[in-house]
Amino acid sequence: MIYRREKHSAVVAENKDLHNKEVSRIVGRYWRAESEELEHLVKYPGYKYEPKKSRKPLKKKSTKLPTPAVPTE
Repeated sequence: MIYRREKHSAVVAENKDLHNKEVSRIVGRYWRAESEELEHLVKYPGYKYEPKKSRKPLKKKSTKLPTPAVPTE
């Protein structure tokens, strides 16, 4: 409903002699062509990705190289 209301005036401006039924069909095609990102924005307005930080401290990887074995004769 909101999407149609926003797109209605643009479609009518381009095609002044269309009936509402035809305008709705055109707007419906626009809606189906929109990306999934827009669908997410419509479903969850104001959503902001904020990952939670882990409470476990990260283990540091050892940067030491293994010592080579010295051959004995």
